[in-house]
Amino acid sequence: MKGMVEGLRALVGANGWEYCILWKLSQDNRLLEWMGCCCGGRERGEFYQCADNPTNQPCRDISSFPHRRTRACEELSEFPSSIPMDDSLAFLPSFRNYAEALISNQPLWQTNVIDCSGSHEKEATAKTRALIPIPVGGLVELFAWNHMAEDQHTIDFVVSQCHPSTYESIPHAASTYQDLEPSNDCHYQPPSADLRTLPWDMSSDQIRHYNSSLNIFSAEKPA
Repeated sequence: MKGMVEGLRALVGANGWEYCILWKLSQDNRLLEWMGCCCGGRERGEFYQCADNPTNQPCRDISSFPHRRTRACEELSEFPSSIPMDDSLAFLPSFRNYAEALISNQPLWQTNVIDCSGSHEKEATAKTRALIPIPVGGLVELFAWNHMAEDQHTIDFVVSQCHPSTYESIPHAASTYQDLEPSNDCHYQPPSADLRTLPWDMSSDQIRHYNSSLNIFSAEKPA
């Protein structure tokens, strides 16, 4: 799943989302399991001081370069390692939307939502959470502390990055994903690549990432 997580990194940071989480449905379909995340705090250069947690605690985004603890880091630290998809949801109303997105297999785009991590009290403001079903059976969660208009390019981009066929040309990834099967058909076809159509600005680091061999759009398939 590391390749999928890294493929989503361009979504977070300056002028983008606060964080991104990849959730994978367990084999028994009872849990959404945390597979990895991308933290936008490093890109923004923010710093967050929390009295209850040491600021030297590492960010949950283990693939990111080391950076000072930020508001996004703090939010990510409050998420559970798994979310139940059974009757226990009755006691976790904030997680019902995850089940709704999975069952409907349709993206769920919410504004002015209450942050389910519940780590801090914050002033009422526009917030956006997007839950996007992916072909490998799971969800990609995006969150921003501002209004983010629903955008089909973002949805298509997420689905493309999380499609098993994306990694078939990468030898070490093929064995990792060969046993993964979609839980149901995806309603979205992988889009053609045109980074100019993406609704956010990318930093030079992110542009280099998309020009690298990890970029599913530029990687050539073996003859």
